[in-house]
Amino acid sequence: MAAETGTTGLLSSPPQVLTAILDAAYGVPVDAGTLGETISTDAGASAGILAAARIGAGSASLGPPSVERALATLGVDSLRNVMVASALRQHFAPDDVQSYRFLTRFWRRSLVAAKLARALASLTRYSEPDQAYLTGLFLGVGQLELLRVHRSHYVALFEDDMDEGRLHDREREFFGLTHCELGAERVAEWSLGRFVADAIRFQNASTEDVQDAHHLVKIANLTRRFAAEDEPSEAGLAAATGLFGMDPDLTRGLFGRIIEDVERTARSLGIGDAGGAGEEAARDARQALGVRLEQVARIAQARLELSQVDPGETMRAAVQRVAFMMLGTENSILFLANPDGTTLSARIEGEREPAFLLAVVPGRSLVVDALLTREPRYPNPGGEGHLAVVDRQILGLLGCDAFWCLPLVYGAEALGVLVAGVRREDLQDLVQGEGFARLLGLHLGSVLARRAGLRGETEPEGEVDARERHLREVIHEASNPLSVINNYLEMLRVRLDAEHEAQNDLQLIRQEIERVGEILGRLREPPPPADNQSLALNEGVRQMMPLFEKSFFERQGTRLVLDLDPGDPRIRGRMEQLRQILGNLLKNAVEALGQDGEVRVATRDQVSVNGRSYIELSISDNGPGIPREVLARLFAPMRSSKGPGHAGLGLSIVKNLVDEVGGTIVCSSDASGTRFQLLFPRLDLEPCVGGAT
Repeated sequence: MAAETGTTGLLSSPPQVLTAILDAAYGVPVDAGTLGETISTDAGASAGILAAARIGAGSASLGPPSVERALATLGVDSLRNVMVASALRQHFAPDDVQSYRFLTRFWRRSLVAAKLARALASLTRYSEPDQAYLTGLFLGVGQLELLRVHRSHYVALFEDDMDEGRLHDREREFFGLTHCELGAERVAEWSLGRFVADAIRFQNASTEDVQDAHHLVKIANLTRRFAAEDEPSEAGLAAATGLFGMDPDLTRGLFGRIIEDVERTARSLGIGDAGGAGEEAARDARQALGVRLEQVARIAQARLELSQVDPGETMRAAVQRVAFMMLGTENSILFLANPDGTTLSARIEGEREPAFLLAVVPGRSLVVDALLTREPRYPNPGGEGHLAVVDRQILGLLGCDAFWCLPLVYGAEALGVLVAGVRREDLQDLVQGEGFARLLGLHLGSVLARRAGLRGETEPEGEVDARERHLREVIHEASNPLSVINNYLEMLRVRLDAEHEAQNDLQLIRQEIERVGEILGRLREPPPPADNQSLALNEGVRQMMPLFEKSFFERQGTRLVLDLDPGDPRIRGRMEQLRQILGNLLKNAVEALGQDGEVRVATRDQVSVNGRSYIELSISDNGPGIPREVLARLFAPMRSSKGPGHAGLGLSIVKNLVDEVGGTIVCSSDASGTRFQLLFPRLDLEPCVGGAT
């Protein structure tokens, strides 16, 4: 039985990974960052994307290979086609727990290898850490190829839990070559770099044999040793020392951190312990993938229907037809928002004037509430008597005893609401299938937005904006030196005694590096709104003060005084927002003060302003004050004086952050000092009410 040759077909992936990729690929708008990160965890998906991009590019150069560049080359539509084809192949493959167990175990090993290869590249100063990552990810790609061609025969080899040497002997016996040799042949077709194929081919060579080999070959050789182990063996530690002079404790710490990272990723994808993967886990993962495939097929059909609207058919009628096809609702009404978002209107087919014109005011109608909250709304069972008159009219017009309001949203734009008439006994089915309905609402919203010319969409969907792509690449490149710094911090941490006084400082540095990474991440993907998040203000202030004391106050000889409210009031927002607010204000204050200066941070609960209850956070100093001309433009972006005015871009950021959570910032300043007063709406935690009232 010989292995087939020629261009590789689509390779297998764990069904949970394919489900997550489809979720990201069919989001609106497409989350390119999450999509690229998810694909990059999996060898099969990454191989399919890279191969498809090479075919699509023809003879054109793609530059250094990466999943992100491949995504940009393919575009979203082609990517969706590749991943749907891969998911269909996986879903209709023979249903056996052995294959599932093999794929989940392979996924873990390949991701450990990828992350370890990139970390080794950074520590040993290899010039292309991303290439090292792909090399680690593809160390076992020959196994996926053998699984594709000889599925049942190849899976059977792993039931004996044989070592690498015996596996190679059996591969040669059954297939005529080893998975390392086949993998090297395949990656050579993808133009990943001159030495990637060699690294995969010689991954099982002895340490002595690769001592003088190319840097990437040595990284792959060491990576393979550790990726196959639950914890570093003495032989592996000796190889790390022999090849790169790595300290055993450093190697153990690095390996442990990567294992934890991979397990976090596995949990986020719903991939359980490979050793305990049984028939139930395999069946559940397969069923979830099948459900997602059905949903994306229906979404694709809906988009096709809306792209082929007949000249004599209105978009309203087309959306109502799609609602019938996708949701099974015979009667529906489409409400569209006017350009300034102040009203919603609905026309009945054949009538020139709107039948309904609703003011976008909370509580006036379930239709309006669905638009404002961006959440589906429906009458509570038995509560029709409490409906607004307009909602009762809509109910009568639909000829049903219940209705369901689906908001149509695109990005920041709430474009309208689809109101579907349903029987009361069918309402619960719609509620249970709400995930698909929400996705349908996003895609309907994107079609409406494009037809309305919103957000300057001049490119066909699926085209990646060049500037956005460049930004993602810059963020990606900026992340590499942060990884290097993190790895060297780990080296310092290991080399110092666990009780050394510098350990706390190293931990603070690591936290700040992680914060830089989070800030870079926000450039690629804005954080979720803070509306549904809260934090305890005093607790947050206390957690951050040690960092600010060491970085700002001790160096300047400035005193820090805390005066916190006896309670621990909660405000809307995220810890990261509070950290940025305090960091900018305290830094400005310290820079304005000399030695013997004092900065006071105070909180007060139950501050009443015009009858509303607020929580106050104040930062005051005894410095020279802010000049009047600076005070007049305090929160506008400007060049910072870094002196007595202690103002600049940081204060513009602070104001934006305070605005995000609905707060207010006030500054008073004179010759005796400066005081910033921040007022946050008091958060009274109440249980959320589901459905609609």
